[in-house]
Amino acid sequence: MTVDEETDIPATADIVRAALTSALEVMYQLRGPDDIVRFSLSDIDFDVFRYRFARGDKAGADEQYQRARYRFGAEPRWQRLDDLFRQASARTVGAD
Repeated sequence: MTVDEETDIPATADIVRAALTSALEVMYQLRGPDDIVRFSLSDIDFDVFRYRFARGDKAGADEQYQRARYRFGAEPRWQRLDDLFRQASARTVGAD
């Protein structure tokens, strides 16, 4: 958010307040990493993907990968995303 001399400060404060209130409602529900993974909205969050592997949740990791492939597989960037998934799974497996 950019604020300058023409910014409507009260309106901007209302937007920020609403966003923070919404974020806090979710954060109050989080009890640990498993909850963070459950609330993750991005299928291309590679930290979540690595966490699933590290916890032994191969089914969850596979499901996340399949959703990402379905959503982004036809895009030109898919090869790069696929490489990132492979690197994330290799690093996680190699860390044991």
